Amino acid sequence: MWRDDRIQAAVDTTTGFIAAKLAEKLKCPIYEMERLFLASKTYRLLCDPETGLFADNVLETADLFLRELEPTFFSNDKQNPRSYFKYRSLSDSQIEYTKAIFAKRELWYSAPKDFNDPFDCNLPLTCDGLTDKEIEDAHVGIAKMMGRTLSSDELNASADTVKSGRINPLLVKWRKDLYVDSSVCCFSHFGDSIQMFSFYADGHKGICIEFSFSVLDMPTGISVAQQLLGSARIVPIDVTYPDASPELNFFKLSAPDSNKMANLIRTKAKSWGHEKEFRIFRHLLPAGAVPFAPQILKRVILGAKTDDTEMNMVKGWLKEWPNSVFLSKAELDTKSFKLNIRDVETVGRG
Repeated sequence: MWRDDRIQAAVDTTTGFIAAKLAEKLKCPIYEMERLFLASKTYRLLCDPETGLFADNVLETADLFLRELEPTFFSNDKQNPRSYFKYRSLSDSQIEYTKAIFAKRELWYSAPKDFNDPFDCNLPLTCDGLTDKEIEDAHVGIAKMMGRTLSSDELNASADTVKSGRINPLLVKWRKDLYVDSSVCCFSHFGDSIQMFSFYADGHKGICIEFSFSVLDMPTGISVAQQLLGSARIVPIDVTYPDASPELNFFKLSAPDSNKMANLIRTKAKSWGHEKEFRIFRHLLPAGAVPFAPQILKRVILGAKTDDTEMNMVKGWLKEWPNSVFLSKAELDTKSFKLNIRDVETVGRG
């Protein structure tokens, strides 16, 4: 009986923790979150000794519960899957990296410092051009977001901190956080781009891989529960391509209505506009391979200059794939400058 009481105590503790944390993050009354949790399938699993979902699996339990909550707390925008495309080369120097996507079912997250665009996630922050009053107001706003109120001495010192250059190490740290210590996986919104096949798929001799996932199912290596209950920050974002550089003043970017990180990681020069890029940014998570669920792989498009050799090689990679995958071919349109995507066959075991 003592063992049963101990298990029930673990269940109660886990229930209370998950309900309290999710109520805070999803801006829901805690009593309502508790009611939803106690009525959920997840709670029944939590109470079942055979599932093993006790206090040592809080994140797993929370993640299951969040899946149940999707229709209630997450918009259709987050629930509905969309297609994203990754262009890959089949050249001798790249083929092993491309094959690993299929063999290991992994996507690579790169550090921005390794990008081919030296400006990407590396825009220079400044503190130039602000009056003392603007600097004080900015400090007040930053403190307020952190739940603090600045003393008069702290306010008086704020302008001196900027003018003396003592804030410069903070700006350097911000850039390092984004440029060196974080990681990004890049996709395109289009799978029939002439330029993308040219630049990233070995001059149309490579492939374009179509993935389909929702915001809640992104291949990040970090569960939704970890994102909500832990410190991991995942930013899915469409890249913008403005004519001019964005606002780069640190304090203006720190205003309550500004998203400093998003502004710095989503902005590229207009000349990159052909990429139509969607990226998943993992703040302060290092570069590396991240597994993905096999069902998000939907299609592989062979470039217009590939032949039966490449077709058969890709078919071999997908032969034992657990779900069906379309194998397609990009073909030149006869009347205009565009690619037509023709489905050839379905491969995989699904």
